[in-house]
Amino acid sequence: MCLLCIIMSDKPIVFVSGRMNPPTPGHMLILEKAIEEGNKMGAKIKIYLTSTHNNLIGKYGKNNKYINPIKPIKGFKEDNEGKKNGYVEVKHKEYQNPLTPKQKKYFVEFMLKNKFSPDELKHVEIFIDHSEKDCNGVLRARLCALAEQNDPNKVFFVMGRETVEKEQKNREKYCGTTESINDSKKLIGEEDIRPYEQKVNCILIERTEGDSENKFSNMSGSLIRRYAILGNMSKLYEVYKGLLSEEQVNELVRLIKFGVNYQDSLSSLPESTSPKTRGTRKRSLSSSSSSSPKKLKKGGTKKKRVKRKSKRVNY
Repeated sequence: MCLLCIIMSDKPIVFVSGRMNPPTPGHMLILEKAIEEGNKMGAKIKIYLTSTHNNLIGKYGKNNKYINPIKPIKGFKEDNEGKKNGYVEVKHKEYQNPLTPKQKKYFVEFMLKNKFSPDELKHVEIFIDHSEKDCNGVLRARLCALAEQNDPNKVFFVMGRETVEKEQKNREKYCGTTESINDSKKLIGEEDIRPYEQKVNCILIERTEGDSENKFSNMSGSLIRRYAILGNMSKLYEVYKGLLSEEQVNELVRLIKFGVNYQDSLSSLPESTSPKTRGTRKRSLSSSSSSSPKKLKKGGTKKKRVKRKSKRVNY
């Protein structure tokens, strides 16, 4: 019996890959297209969400080198601002992934359920765990799809057009026509073509200004993050109308603020959501609680409290 034949799928595979941090109405248009096209051809529909997430508690990188957690911020800089203490660019690489993979999956699932029936979603699978099978990023996601369906003519990559030309070209280099797909398949194993260079079909979704039904389809994740930090809730309720409830939008904003280490969000975070090792967050919370009126009354007057504190420091 051919075990590999059992693993391989006879069905076409339609897949999407991206950060989606956070998921936006524009991402939903891409997912909608993937699901519609996939259901038409009876395909398996794969959504590969990247595992990228802001470093909030510190971690060890390559060569076991420790990487410090991101610093707290006061907000995002406007495009016309110079260097400003406590403010960072909204697209800063260390701050552009506030949501964890599980959180992204949660919101994507709800947004899809508000657009499609359970029957239309029965062939949709969302991947976030890349520990056993690494499908993290566009290149690996395509290889994962090809590993399950070895006929590249039956693999379809649905993507949105990138605003940066270089990024778009990087994506399109793996896209081909039937002829070029077959040509690359024949040349696999030759010196000039490697397996990871196999071309597949691509379905390109153009970025538009949005029609009356999808007027926020061109809104980027960075703009959503900016609105969240500014607390522009009325705008966000409008953007996610029909996709998320107002309560879910509130939760999305809270998680974005937490994920970028936004200073003003620390005092409002429930204890249950805070990591045990908080670092700077822990110090800021403890310092704010030590100045509460109730604790001052227990220790006497405010003046006496200050004196005791100064003696401890001198000692």
